[in-house]
Amino acid sequence: LRERGERMTIQRKLVITALCEGGSHLTINDIRQYLERQGHELDESTIYRILQWLKALSGISQTELGVNGTGYELIETKPHHHLV
Repeated sequence: LRERGERMTIQRKLVITALCEGGSHLTINDIRQYLERQGHELDESTIYRILQWLKALSGISQTELGVNGTGYELIETKPHHHLV
């Protein structure tokens, strides 16, 4: 991201770390809870804005999970499929 000229804030780094370490198809609430367990607090609106920023940069995918909400995960080089 830095090579693309993007600024890496502490909050952005925390959300990216949560996406890397927290599993797949994380909801905003999953990310918030993960960060709380690590001793960090970010409100849901901040997490949402960071996720939308990453999505605009094609760094994450957003998947509608029906009643489970919206899941986010890093885009990897190995594709996988979803069935709803």
